Amino acid sequence: MNIADILAIYQKRRSVRKYTGDPVAEADLELILEAGRWAASSNNRQASTCLT
Repeated sequence: MNIADILAIYQKRRSVRKYTGDPVAEADLELILEAGRWAASSNNRQASTCLT
């Protein structure tokens, strides 16, 4: 397997998700956002933007 084969695999990869449209509970949303705030950032760059 060469680099071109690996690149082709990456380009064809799909992650199909089905969303229900149900609202997310406020407490769950706060927990998700808090986890994102504590997550590591690339090269320890702290700046990030989160839109909800």
